[in-house]
Amino acid sequence: MAATKLFAEQGYTRTSLAEIGQAAGYSRGIVRERFGTKERLFELVLESIRDVFNGFLSPALEGRAGVEKILAFAESYLAAIEHIPAEMSAIYRLRAEAAVGEVQFRKRFQEIDEWFRSIVRGGLEEGIAAGDVSSLLDANHAATLIVGMLRGTVLQWLMSPAEVNPAAMHDSTRSIILKIMGLSGFPCVGGRLNITPPWP
Repeated sequence: MAATKLFAEQGYTRTSLAEIGQAAGYSRGIVRERFGTKERLFELVLESIRDVFNGFLSPALEGRAGVEKILAFAESYLAAIEHIPAEMSAIYRLRAEAAVGEVQFRKRFQEIDEWFRSIVRGGLEEGIAAGDVSSLLDANHAATLIVGMLRGTVLQWLMSPAEVNPAAMHDSTRSIILKIMGLSGFPCVGGRLNITPPWP
């Protein structure tokens, strides 16, 4: 989508409907005719990005629960940089504008944040229920920290793409997340976690 590409490159505020129409190969006014306002187009772009990301993420999470679900989510989130770079760049640029200027869009990003936290929180709760994760761990706090780590890593990639390659950080990502859950030192065997809980 031309709007996604321009939002990724220029942001929401600096991109006009006329530019989007020209980038899409249409007349300058066709975007307004089809979508009405730039605000409406923003909503559609955000929905499109979410659908693309969900389509990339869902296969990785399918059939996984507990700790494995969390690790699969983290690895997929970072791998998305290589597979859907335009969408990742656009959503971070739009998020920054929502945080400091375009406040009317904050609710949409709050919903996306909660979506990601809910995936991690659900995996933690499954791990606690299975006895793989300590019941002393606060699932809400841990989910916020894990999502924050992933977001911060991608932000560093956006700022310094030649120096930061999140897609190559799978082993480090696993290690840090396992430490957050109190499971450091427990290896993966055959691609699956071989977990021996470190508490009684």
